[in-house]
Amino acid sequence: MTLKYPSSRFAFWLAACCTAIALTACGGGGGGDAAPADTSTPGTTTGTGTTLGTTTGTVRVLAGNALSIGVQGKHSCALKPNGTVSCWGDNTSGQLGNGTATASATPLDAGGITDAVAVGAGSRHSCAHNANGTVSCWGDNTSSQLGNNSAAATTATAAVSGLTDVVALSVGGAHSCVLRSGGRVACWGANGSGQLGNGTTTSSSIPVLVTGLTDAVRVVASTNHTCAVRTGGSVACWGFNFAGQLGNGLSGVTSVTTTQAVTGLTDAKALALGDNHSCALRTGGAVVCWGANFSGMLGNGTTVASNTPVPVSGITDAVAISSGEFHTCAVRTGGTVNCWGINGSGRLGSASAGASSSIPVAVSTLTDAAAVAAGSGHSCALRSNGAISCWGNNTKGELGSGTAGGTSNVPLATLGGTSYWK
Repeated sequence: MTLKYPSSRFAFWLAACCTAIALTACGGGGGGDAAPADTSTPGTTTGTGTTLGTTTGTVRVLAGNALSIGVQGKHSCALKPNGTVSCWGDNTSGQLGNGTATASATPLDAGGITDAVAVGAGSRHSCAHNANGTVSCWGDNTSSQLGNNSAAATTATAAVSGLTDVVALSVGGAHSCVLRSGGRVACWGANGSGQLGNGTTTSSSIPVLVTGLTDAVRVVASTNHTCAVRTGGSVACWGFNFAGQLGNGLSGVTSVTTTQAVTGLTDAKALALGDNHSCALRTGGAVVCWGANFSGMLGNGTTVASNTPVPVSGITDAVAISSGEFHTCAVRTGGTVNCWGINGSGRLGSASAGASSSIPVAVSTLTDAAAVAAGSGHSCALRSNGAISCWGNNTKGELGSGTAGGTSNVPLATLGGTSYWK
């Protein structure tokens, strides 16, 4: 398929039309991957994008990530305007894709990616969704997460086997999933908790179809579980469920290998999955979360776990969400960002560090965010002018500020300015 873009690939994040981040994504991620979504009713758009008329002109909304952070990892990746991908941070397994295993505190281009429309970062691997409907991955492959019918790691990009009709991508810790044309979902990689959704707990080095799911419009992969928005706005999840992160009213079930309906959720627009909690952006701007809550990651003012969705306190105008390992962030109307959950290394960005928060707190100095991506120990935001700012842990240079080491509890500019990213 051929995609045509406006002069700025990131124009679709202008504040006037910014919509939900579905770590198909756009993060979680997810997991902790982040992705822009469209403003259509769930189920009406399963192609590569839609054209929307706004007060700032006509923009292209892509189904996929443009900014992604590994949910358990220490690296970040972003899509550039020319279709290339840059990554920075930890590179122990070649997850930056530049042919080396050397960490970098500055963004480096992943080799061989020239026409990407989405990018996702896992724990120690990364993937790109290409404009022709294929997917390329690179980095660690000990759990077959590269999907290339091999167990060998690679510092260069490798094509995922058999995919030619992908419309959205989400990268989890050691598995990945794609939304295929027509509403089917395929996953590959680690499967010890049933996160591939094919009725087994056997890992797969090639994509396998999720059993019984034929009407998906969003998909998000995390560490050990996966969720999808279905036509009409209901949500199905599968995989690990010890803390109730599948949202089906049960807890303590270690592995669920087929889809489970999330209780009472019928109007989801986007999803964000952490390590053992899940969140959904509802039509209208409210956010609900479910699963583990020991650090307040459900955002409801308590630390009590819930195996069904509970509302996040005070959030009624969210336009995008992303969950990291033990925290979640939301972009609100107007461009501010609120985060909640664990705050070690300053990952909530609230100008303080250490104390967790069970209610949303504002990210310091950030008033023009268009997208957000939350990771294990750090978070990043794409700003409406095309710049990227990151905060939290910086051990491996994952903030992209040019130096590695230490932490920052306020956003720091990732190198590249605005012309580099927008």
